[in-house]
Amino acid sequence: MPDDRTEFVVVLRTGQLIQFDWTINALDEANIPHIDSQEGSGGLVTAPVFSMTGPGTWFSVSVPAHLVEKAKEIMAVVPGGITTEPDVWDFRPKRGVKTGWKILIIAGFIAPFCFFLLGLLLLSRGDPSRRGDEIYWYNAGMSHHRLSNYESAIGCFDEVLRQNRKLANAWLARGICRTDMGDYTNAVMDLQYACVLGSTNRSTLMGLARAQTKLGQFQPALESYNKAWRLDTNNIDLFKARGFLFEKMKSFDAAIADFNHALAISPLDAYSLQGRAYCLARTNRFDEAIATYTQAIAIEPNNARLYDGRGYTHQLNDEWEMAANDYERALRINPYFGSSIFGLAEYCFQKGAYVDAWSFVRKAEKARTPVPSGFLEKLKMAMPQPREESTSSSLIR
Repeated sequence: MPDDRTEFVVVLRTGQLIQFDWTINALDEANIPHIDSQEGSGGLVTAPVFSMTGPGTWFSVSVPAHLVEKAKEIMAVVPGGITTEPDVWDFRPKRGVKTGWKILIIAGFIAPFCFFLLGLLLLSRGDPSRRGDEIYWYNAGMSHHRLSNYESAIGCFDEVLRQNRKLANAWLARGICRTDMGDYTNAVMDLQYACVLGSTNRSTLMGLARAQTKLGQFQPALESYNKAWRLDTNNIDLFKARGFLFEKMKSFDAAIADFNHALAISPLDAYSLQGRAYCLARTNRFDEAIATYTQAIAIEPNNARLYDGRGYTHQLNDEWEMAANDYERALRINPYFGSSIFGLAEYCFQKGAYVDAWSFVRKAEKARTPVPSGFLEKLKMAMPQPREESTSSSLIR
């Protein structure tokens, strides 16, 4: 019997009673003293042990410290894979299951910290539900704009800006929408604020210039186009738009230069050819203008505006018959093309067909084409006066 001062070391911990019995018998045969115990949820119970084994219960065998090596040599020949690990129960879980539980436990400790960090990140970026609403309303506004539902589109952009006043794209989109619906004053304010917020890209500057042009603010519009040009020096839309502005400013040579740049990028662009031809006509280069219009008509033979422009060039060059022919071809494409209708009125006036001229004036007015008051006065003076008929009569009885 070992004394109380002997130091004992555990050499076996197992949940299998048969391993426990084999170890005790082997140690008894070798005359190695040992202490046996049962461990479980109820605490430590010293052997002899008569309880049933099960999950949560294991058995321990301890030997004196100086006999540990000898005890291990004896236990090495005992069948069953003797071990000192305390988790080898009869109904123990598989190693993979235990590994899974360990991962879940570790994840349980880490997850709250991760959610905390995620919350801080979302707070730093703003309310995610609100940001989702911004995207929804912005996309809805763009869809309405594409369908020309301008009021609905502006309502959507208003909602975006109510949630986030610093979203430059929303100011840009609302400004372009207002330009398309003819609200140029508010469009300029929206687009200027988009620039203040940092959206000084080509699209914003061109949209601003377009609205300024519609308001007759030609010099600010030119400055906006020039800023856009410095960002993109080879953009055909920019050259065409600035050429149109120069045309409005009656800077026809500058306009021709821009239209030539556009044609260098795309030689078959009918709009650039039309702009170039008009400016050539206004600078009395009629033959070159007519040739340019003819080139454009070959590209777009069903464009009434091109026939009208060529007809006007013939008219400026006093080629009235050719002018009338082009006006008639324009009206075959579009019977309500007002400037061609008025062109025929001027042609009839030149030919002395005042009644026909008056008929074309009425048609032009129905097409909502303004007729110069000076032409109306000349036509009224040239019109034959109707004979006055007596409105009085005597009644003979």
